[in-house]
Amino acid sequence: MPAGIGCSRLPGNGGEMPDDLIRRLAVLPAAKRALLEAEVSRTTLDGPALVARALAAAGVTHVYGVPGEPVYDVFAACAASGLRLIGARSQQGAVAMAASHNYFAGRQAAAVLVSSGAAACNAVAAALHARDNCWPLVILAGAAARGASKRGDFMYVDTARVFEPVTKWTVSVESTEGLEPTIGQAFELAMDARPGPVLVELPADVLSGRAPLTSSPADRAAASLEIDAKRLDEAAERLLAARRPLLVIGKGLRWANAFEELAELVERLSLPFVTSPIACGYIPDDHPLCCNLLKWDVQRQADLVLLLGARLDWSFRFGTQIAPEAHLIQIDIHAPQLGRNRAAQLAIHGDAGSFVRGLLARALRLADPAERSRWLQALQERRAQVQRERIQEAARPSARLSPEAFAHRLAQALPREAICILDANLVMAACERHLPAYAPLSRLAPGTSGCLGTGIPAGLAAKMQFPSRPVVVVCGDFAFGLSAMEMETAMRHGIPLVVVVANNDGNAGSLRQRVGYPPGYGERVTMFQPGIRYERIVEALGCHAGHVADEASLGPALSRALASGKPACLNVAVDPDAAFPRR
Repeated sequence: MPAGIGCSRLPGNGGEMPDDLIRRLAVLPAAKRALLEAEVSRTTLDGPALVARALAAAGVTHVYGVPGEPVYDVFAACAASGLRLIGARSQQGAVAMAASHNYFAGRQAAAVLVSSGAAACNAVAAALHARDNCWPLVILAGAAARGASKRGDFMYVDTARVFEPVTKWTVSVESTEGLEPTIGQAFELAMDARPGPVLVELPADVLSGRAPLTSSPADRAAASLEIDAKRLDEAAERLLAARRPLLVIGKGLRWANAFEELAELVERLSLPFVTSPIACGYIPDDHPLCCNLLKWDVQRQADLVLLLGARLDWSFRFGTQIAPEAHLIQIDIHAPQLGRNRAAQLAIHGDAGSFVRGLLARALRLADPAERSRWLQALQERRAQVQRERIQEAARPSARLSPEAFAHRLAQALPREAICILDANLVMAACERHLPAYAPLSRLAPGTSGCLGTGIPAGLAAKMQFPSRPVVVVCGDFAFGLSAMEMETAMRHGIPLVVVVANNDGNAGSLRQRVGYPPGYGERVTMFQPGIRYERIVEALGCHAGHVADEASLGPALSRALASGKPACLNVAVDPDAAFPRR
């Protein structure tokens, strides 16, 4: 049997080569057979090359993943195509990196590639994380050859079915010719309307075939949903007439790319605002109209609430904090979210960016500027009072560093331009009270799903997208343990993020076990071994490491870590008996 492309597969259909063609090729003179094989290679591409070409055509610059069968050659093809490959230590980490990268980039700059079977299943939690945060992502998962379930192949899993509940679309590519168009469609669907993850399954036999070269698929931008002019006029009229209006900014604004226009609208209408956790910083937290410090009070006092790309889910207590008599205007790209948990007097299905730009295009003038001014003055006085109270709370004497003091001191030490990513429970609640965000995309929390272990992967992605900005990940000790080995990924690829571990000796500290379990209970369930030196783990990986035992040492230790130019970890001892901060 001749060597090369004509050995076992028929170019163009990904199927087995007929016996008669094999025999005909076998009897050809070597020179003619070489010419034929050269022509086939010139006019066709193998499966891995087709996948890499489809990714490049979609605008992907980075591929995150964990190599394995049957996608080893796909990784190699991506490298040959000039895509940057980041080899993660876990599939969950790889998916979280790629999804976070797309969030920071504002487009689908990254994709993820994982192998088949259990390896692909390891990515489900991070796919859920992307879905709930409305982040677009194409997940390429290797799969056993078609028909493998009947044979009982090694590592066979119906991956598409596993991912169906947590993705917008799942598909298994049926032929080698189908690789490029299917992957192109996946990128379109991931960004269409409400962004989210899409799974494309790559069977081994499809990857091992060849298909004819065709023109590269066009990159088609998703169309935005325009807002009806009459509905815009109605929304503007209600906003202008309101005495105590409130704007609620959600993470859906990320994909509208309207940060400057949003700030202009807020200032033109003297419109106080609060944000969802991920949207924090879309307008700077130190803006005079930011009311995040009064998040619940201001919702109760408002007579009109404008929900812009925000959902009334658990992060806003399902809308129960909004006064019953308040009017609600809701704009969302995802129609099922309209009226969820609370009916809106004006529900608009459309793009938030189009809504903001549409309002700005109108000559908006307040009906009663003096009334609006009195409302704002009262809010600013209350905000200043809350700020003083929180500083006093953080300064309260304590034998061990409290979560509040930790967060306050960290806020003082962080550079203003830093990107801060939170991945914790109790400590994150304290950080959300004390860590301001001064620019869009400057602070990231786990978001709707509350998926822990995503902080270090997100930090890696943030540093890839913004290499000149300091990136600091604040992890609880539980969250750090879920993705600690991704610090080796950072070291191997030269990505100098800083991880600060708030070490309170347990999942939400030790207080939960002390209070909830029988006295003298011997098994440490939510409590870990006391005083674990997490920084020594990353020190063994070649990273910069530091241990912080008191409040005064935190700032200098962070400065040294940022100046090291290496991936770094600071292990900070935090009071394990501290109570959950008030929200």
